[in-house]
Amino acid sequence: MQPQMAFEQLNWQDYIQTKTNVSNLDIYMKRITISIFTIFLIISYNQVVGQGVVITLSNPSFEDTPRAGTNKFIGIKGWVDCGTREFNESPPDIHTENPNDPIFGVTKAAKDGKTYLGMVTRE
Repeated sequence: MQPQMAFEQLNWQDYIQTKTNVSNLDIYMKRITISIFTIFLIISYNQVVGQGVVITLSNPSFEDTPRAGTNKFIGIKGWVDCGTREFNESPPDIHTENPNDPIFGVTKAAKDGKTYLGMVTRE
């Protein structure tokens, strides 16, 4: 009888070990499921709430008096020229379609409004 009891005890211990492993696996799977669900909720929330702010520009087409950029700081209506003020860069030009008096020889037509922005590029 003694060997049979040892065999039954061994089976009982294996059974407990198997149940414990399944329980640990269940807990692990629940944690993964909750983590994935939480990430999904955060992404969904950002998609819905992140779209709420609308940025409105006061002068989106840079309408202003046509002029070449000068060393003297003249701002564009509704805009702050950080390049001139902060980095000592030349200010942008305000162009218009004027074949009689083009600024730097540029005679292109504006796409929106009567004037457009021209910028100097350097290497």
